Amino acid sequence: MSLIPADQAGVKLQTIIKKVRRHLFVFVTNRDLTATNNGSERALRPCAVYRKITNGFRSEWAPRSTPT
Repeated sequence: MSLIPADQAGVKLQTIIKKVRRHLFVFVTNRDLTATNNGSERALRPCAVYRKITNGFRSEWAPRSTPT
């Protein structure tokens, strides 16, 4: 955090990290929290499997909602 970023993307990243820094390693001081997002990944897995099996979600609104 002491380095000065060379470009705008670095400045943006540094700003974001400064805002959330106190939340990044909460699992170190609070042992009830896990250090991974495995629970979230497992919750999303059925949706990802369904998307792969059906070759994606097909709907009328999907092509219209994506930016071109």
